[in-house]
Amino acid sequence: MPIYDHYQKNRQSAIETLRKFKRLVEARPRILYEFFIRVLTPSEIRRIVRLDHGILLYINPLNHLGHYALDPAGYEPETFDVLARYIKPGQIACDVGANEGIFTAYMGKLVGPEGKVLAIEPQSRLRDILEINCRLNGLWNCWFFQNALGRPQDQTGRLALYSGLNSGSSSLVKRYYSTVGYEDVQFVTVDTILETCGSDIIHFMKVDTEGFEAEITEAIEPHLARGKVKLLFLDFHDDILASRGMSRSAIHKRVIDSGMRMREGMPDKKNSYILYEWP
Repeated sequence: MPIYDHYQKNRQSAIETLRKFKRLVEARPRILYEFFIRVLTPSEIRRIVRLDHGILLYINPLNHLGHYALDPAGYEPETFDVLARYIKPGQIACDVGANEGIFTAYMGKLVGPEGKVLAIEPQSRLRDILEINCRLNGLWNCWFFQNALGRPQDQTGRLALYSGLNSGSSSLVKRYYSTVGYEDVQFVTVDTILETCGSDIIHFMKVDTEGFEAEITEAIEPHLARGKVKLLFLDFHDDILASRGMSRSAIHKRVIDSGMRMREGMPDKKNSYILYEWP
C-alpha cells in the first residue's frame, strides 16, 4: 500500500473516531473529558495523518486541534495563509506557544533545510508530541525550548493546565473551570534562544500565549527596536487582557513605538491576529 494511501486511511480512521465519540467531546463540565477519555476510548487514539497543507501530524481526533485539523475548513486557516505568504526558504522562524507543533512543522516546511525553526512551549506533557510532529516532517533544524517567554532568564511561573480537550488554552494568567492542574515553568530570553541556535535575527515570530502577550511584547521590545524581529504575528486574547486590566491598544502602541508598523489586521477587532513588520 502506498504511504500516501496509508496516511489517508489513518485520516479516515481518525474522522470515524471523532464521529463515534462526538458526545464525549461535548461532555460538560469539561473536566469530565479527562475521565471519559481514560475509561471509554482506546489506549492509543492518535493517528498520523496528512493535512491539506502537506504536513504530517500525529493527532488526537478528540481534542480541539485534532478536531479542527480534520475538519474540511481546517485549523486556523488564516494563520496558515499568513505563514505561507511571509515565511521564505532559509529564514529563521519562531513559534512562541507552539502547543503540539502544527504551525512549527509548517514553518519548517516553509523555511526548508537551510532555515531554522525555534519552538517555545512550556508544557512538559506536549514535549514528545511536539518533537514527533516535527520529526515526522523531516524537520531536524529545529530547537525546542520547554520554557515560557516574557520574564527574565530562569525566573519561574505557574502555568494553569487546561484539560486535554484543548491544551492550547493553558495559560500563565488565566484559570478556567477546565483547569486540571498546574506546572511550574522556567522562563527563557530571546538572547538565550538566539545564542543557542547560533542566530542573531528572527525573520518571523508567531506569538499565541493566552493572555500573556503584554509580557511577551515588553520582553522582546528591545529586539523589535533593533530590527532583530522582522515580522511579528501577534494573537490578542482581548477577554483575558480585559480581565487583567490590560488592553490590545496599549500593547499595539508598544509595538508601534518600538519602530514596527502594522502590515495586516485591525487594532480594534477582537479575537484576531495583527501582523507587524520592521520597515
